[in-house]
Amino acid sequence: MRPVQQPKTGCDFPGCDRPHLGQGLCRAHYTQRRKGRVLHPVRSTRDPRYLAELRAQDTSECRACTKILPIETFRVRRDGLPQPYCPSCASLRSQSKKFNVTVEFLVRLAERQEELCGICRTNKGQAAWHLDHDHSCCPVDTRCGTCVRGLLCHACNTRGLAWYEQLPPHLRTFQLLNDYLDNPPAHILQSTDEAL
Repeated sequence: MRPVQQPKTGCDFPGCDRPHLGQGLCRAHYTQRRKGRVLHPVRSTRDPRYLAELRAQDTSECRACTKILPIETFRVRRDGLPQPYCPSCASLRSQSKKFNVTVEFLVRLAERQEELCGICRTNKGQAAWHLDHDHSCCPVDTRCGTCVRGLLCHACNTRGLAWYEQLPPHLRTFQLLNDYLDNPPAHILQSTDEAL
């Protein structure tokens, strides 16, 4: 007689705590394998009851930063529910794709800048960061990722720096902006951490 084997309960993928479906994997990882994809971590789903409780308190939780913020902070989806990301995280996600850098790099950049503007050092509040880059580096439709210079507030990015860079070199005498342009926070971070 063979010993009775205990049925599998969990997924074999490292760090996955979802229930086993077949071939040692949960439903999501089993589907990844069946479609011929490289197995990768599955994004966790949030409990709808938990989100409903938050909405009842006029708050919601950002999926990326996990901050619980007033519900009016979030944009509204077509079905009337709040978007899963706060404006700041949503901005970082879209800019990471546009500028060919990872969200993790932008999060580390924000931490390096102490969540302050790279030039005027003010806090952006609930507004989205503007990702400053060297416009002379890449063509308009593609970005290399190394042209990223820093995260700026709206005023510094659209009025201050944009105006300053159009001046002739002999008129660029504002030391604060010169310091930023000579040694941007993103370049400092890239020199210490090669991963974009």
